[in-house]
Amino acid sequence: MKVIKPFIVIGTLFILSTAVLGGCKLFTPVTSQNTTIESNSKNSTGISQSNRDIILQNDYTSDKRNLLLKEDIVFLTEQLTKKHKNPYHNITKKEFESNVHSIMNQVDTKDNSAIFVELQKLVASIGDAHTTINTWDGYTYPMDFYYLDGGIYVINADTNLADIIFSKVSRINGTDINEIIPKLSALIPSENEQWKLYNLPGYLKSPGYLLGLGLIPDEHSTVFDFETGDDHGTIITARINTLSYGESPNYYLTYDTDRNVYFYDYSNEDYYWYNLLEEDKTLYFKYNVCTNMEPMNFQEFNKKMWQSTVSKKVSKIIIDLRNNTGGNSTVINPFLKSLNNFIKEYPDTSVYVIIGRETFSSGLMAVLDLKKTVPGAVLIGESTGGSPNSYGEVKHFNLPNSQLPVTYSVKYFKLTEDDAKTIQPDIVLKPDIQDFKLNKDVIIDYLLNQN
Repeated sequence: MKVIKPFIVIGTLFILSTAVLGGCKLFTPVTSQNTTIESNSKNSTGISQSNRDIILQNDYTSDKRNLLLKEDIVFLTEQLTKKHKNPYHNITKKEFESNVHSIMNQVDTKDNSAIFVELQKLVASIGDAHTTINTWDGYTYPMDFYYLDGGIYVINADTNLADIIFSKVSRINGTDINEIIPKLSALIPSENEQWKLYNLPGYLKSPGYLLGLGLIPDEHSTVFDFETGDDHGTIITARINTLSYGESPNYYLTYDTDRNVYFYDYSNEDYYWYNLLEEDKTLYFKYNVCTNMEPMNFQEFNKKMWQSTVSKKVSKIIIDLRNNTGGNSTVINPFLKSLNNFIKEYPDTSVYVIIGRETFSSGLMAVLDLKKTVPGAVLIGESTGGSPNSYGEVKHFNLPNSQLPVTYSVKYFKLTEDDAKTIQPDIVLKPDIQDFKLNKDVIIDYLLNQN
């Protein structure tokens, strides 16, 4: 088995990774029976049958199923338009209602996957990354994807798919990937293109969306074409079998705890951690989640970090927020205070903040707070997936029959005077597929070479 330590943590679907925002269990697929049912009916045998069960039978010739789904669509529409802070900021009321009418007309002739995809589009049309509906059914491909260099690449896969790692996806079930990307992107709630790029690999990994879009005939196995990028223009065609909910790939690339990659520790999934790189006179602070962690809360962690830093003659501070999708925006406050005091005492210290497509919500707020604390801090990486002026403070509800969970925003946050949809870095620096192959972090390499 080839062993490597990948330098970017690949997030799962946004609907999964931000479940905490709404307080609902979005890790459970819609096919799961572990859900509270609000009403029941009886089938022909007299056995009690939940409304959810009827919908999951996926029989569009069933009048009962169709009625229940239509009730859910009406409920979804009424709740979102009534409870969201501004449901028509990105789409007109007339357009939204027309889309709802179109979905209602499709219920009697299309299966669940097609209807659920239409609901994804409807919710995404609101243009708020915090307003979501989870229709994921639990099936996944045993591959991890990443969007770079204008395409979708495989960056890890099951051991029996080792030959396709670092190859580029060219076709799925005979359809060009460039036709698939915009169709999948239309399902992703977002405020800018960067957030779509971050979430696109997760949507591609879930065959239920491809099925609902009519791009594959079933979600149990799919034919992919991959461009290897070798000198011969080799194309690998492979039928990929999917995994069910709860199954995990036996990944070919695994964490290597023996290699001395000092600025990452992937054996540790901490929300925050740091490394003092004494030879480089650098403090590297990785801030992944804006949440306190046990057994050391952030305030205690921050105190320990700065006590260690002061005696080491640090001349450079790197704050890595590229994988921070949010949490509680006040958690970072002790760090901001300590950083401010440190810069006052050591004004020649260089401060760099790494940002990227995954920097979102409270992670994005942390970027703005850092710039206020140290106006001279240099932003480096990619533009953020979050918007500085956006909707948030998330609430949730479940559709009454299917029990699909929905999140929505009740406040608008304007954090900058302009109408920017993203925060741009001062220095744009992105990895390419060769960096993945070489396990090279181009941003860290660049920063450690700065005087």
